[in-house]
Amino acid sequence: MHVRDAPPVLLVGNTHDPATPLAWAKSLSRGIRGSKVLAYDGDGHTAYLRNRCATTGIDDYLITGTLPTTDSCPTDPPK
Repeated sequence: MHVRDAPPVLLVGNTHDPATPLAWAKSLSRGIRGSKVLAYDGDGHTAYLRNRCATTGIDDYLITGTLPTTDSCPTDPPK
């Protein structure tokens, strides 16, 4: 797949996602010009509301259309 002339696209992947591996997000990104992968270093199928960095990056993208400046989000420290 090759997508051109699209607005910026944010793809989010988790390093230990058993359903949709991070490699899939990276592969898809190579076919979408101007896209960015935000990688969350964590388990499970979703990063949203599970990680402060990822949630902020996703919210900012959805509200402003601006891609995050970081490529990765470390695991949040224990509470």
